[in-house]
Amino acid sequence: ATEISDVACLARLEGQCAELQAAEAWRPGAAQPVGAEELLRRLCGCVCAALRTLRLEGARRRFVDDLARLVRIVERDLAERSGADALFDASPDDMDVADPMEDSSAGVVAALRLLWSEVVFAEQDLWEQVLFAPEGFQRQECLESLSFYRMVHWRPQAHAGMPELAKVDVPPVPRSVALQPLCAAYRELQPL
Repeated sequence: ATEISDVACLARLEGQCAELQAAEAWRPGAAQPVGAEELLRRLCGCVCAALRTLRLEGARRRFVDDLARLVRIVERDLAERSGADALFDASPDDMDVADPMEDSSAGVVAALRLLWSEVVFAEQDLWEQVLFAPEGFQRQECLESLSFYRMVHWRPQAHAGMPELAKVDVPPVPRSVALQPLCAAYRELQPL
């Protein structure tokens, strides 16, 4: 059931990417769905615009959940490669900066970080509300309204007839969201 959910997620994201016509590499009518890493690369550069549009329409929830699942799929696949673990912990200052479009483990980590930065930039106004909200319930409520927060805390939902989804082992927090390397790669995030 998890594989089916993963495939459905990738198909929805691929469709969203095509609908927004924001990914240069999009191939209308492609016979085969693209893999998770290729889809991640295609989404780089359009996530910010997509989130802003969907937020205005009040329809970002599914997209954000699908992005969260995509991050976990890519990280799971990356974890199977030798030496990929060190890439998550390395600051861009400590390693050669990889191009997010590069077909390598370092390129995939760079694409993941770019995706996270776009999620933050899409809701910069909400981040400023979080920063200026008084401590306590109001700040927590603002924080929980962020797509970033939802992606970090995402878990598969159990659906009727598929209760096993609730038992799927999902890492508590994606490794690619580590704030120090993310802010080092995108210094504009530091004030937020």
